[in-house]
Amino acid sequence: MLISIITSPEQIAPSLPFAQGLEFRLDLLQEVPKSPLPVIFTFRKKEQGGSLAISEEKRLLRLEKFLELQPDYCDLEADTDPHWIQRLHRKFPATKFIGSVHNFTETPQDLDALFQSMQRPEFSFYKIALTARSTLDMLRLFAFAKDKKNLAWISMGKDGRPSRMLAPLTEAPFYYATLEEGLPPFFQVKLQTLVELYRTPLLNPQTKLFALIGDPVDASIGIYYHNQLFAAKKENALYINLRTSPEEIPALFRLCKQLPFFGMSVTMPHKTAVIPFLDKLDPDAEKIGAVNTICFLQGKAIGYNTDGLGAANALERHFSLQEKRVAIFGAGGAAKAIAFELLRRGAQVTIFNRTLIDNACKHFDEFSNQTFDLLINAIPHSIDLPALPPFVMDIAVTSEETALLKKAKEQGCYAIDAKAMFYEQANQQQKLWSF
Repeated sequence: MLISIITSPEQIAPSLPFAQGLEFRLDLLQEVPKSPLPVIFTFRKKEQGGSLAISEEKRLLRLEKFLELQPDYCDLEADTDPHWIQRLHRKFPATKFIGSVHNFTETPQDLDALFQSMQRPEFSFYKIALTARSTLDMLRLFAFAKDKKNLAWISMGKDGRPSRMLAPLTEAPFYYATLEEGLPPFFQVKLQTLVELYRTPLLNPQTKLFALIGDPVDASIGIYYHNQLFAAKKENALYINLRTSPEEIPALFRLCKQLPFFGMSVTMPHKTAVIPFLDKLDPDAEKIGAVNTICFLQGKAIGYNTDGLGAANALERHFSLQEKRVAIFGAGGAAKAIAFELLRRGAQVTIFNRTLIDNACKHFDEFSNQTFDLLINAIPHSIDLPALPPFVMDIAVTSEETALLKKAKEQGCYAIDAKAMFYEQANQQQKLWSF
């Protein structure tokens, strides 16, 4: 059940088109409004995220008074005095109680012990909200919750944000959103976004899970492209961003085997680092030495590279690559993939880089000594150049036009931004994932 968190009566009406239930935060509301949807009453104590610094007895007495309104559910901290839990449960048998724990510091290692410590016969459901210090913390909690239908689970913190979309995959009884994007430390996802972009009310344990791994991942437009395409194709699938450091890759792949991952996109700086953890490499990806796409098939992780196809297809919408003289700035995974595909299509390719990796690579300073038809920038920043070739492509995905592309337009060059390549390579990923 998708729950909208209500802290003022004015939030009810805009929640109704999207929410399946409402949580009234009694420590923030002056009065309890009426609701056409199922309601959870929550009177959070101060140390568990509440707003009122009052004694425990006063808090529980006020909650008891509110419960006379007979809400559908009541969220009660699992460490509440057992006598009070028994008292409220006996007095309000029509209300189902949710035993909850919030940890604003960490995700404990022993989740089984935490869950067992919460067990009480008065609780119909449980809620665990823990702070994720990394994506791995969030995935650990996801793996723990996947076979517990009576557990609502939340990873708080920026790296825990995907948990808001993943909850339906474990059949969590409740998952929560706010009308606006949540601020630290919670990082809730906007209610409308959960419904319209991620389609969470339609997700379930049979949902196929896809993700982008890398660092950073916030600027990626993949969550929009892939989720919208899944919706158009009526696929039971979800695509999320997972910020992952290089050190976390081994543990990430171990966790993937416990979770419903069917595919991944790989971005900087992992396109080479993931290779040792794959069971098989597509021949082209092996020649390139970099992977941007992973398929999980029958327990095996298979690596592919669609970067080169994406760039070449985008370019050939404007001109043939045959015999074109191409300069590529950068020698990372994407640059290698693009060079590989352009060479296969008959282009003459020269790679320029700040560090000379091998004899096939030249220093940036040598660029002005040659003439090119096309420049492709595959580094995070632009190089200041006095003159540019007729065609310029920048593969950096940014919210605004890059300085290089602006300069290209000023010089009368044909400028091709990263989205053209992205859509082409993402479409190739979708084809690989269609199994």
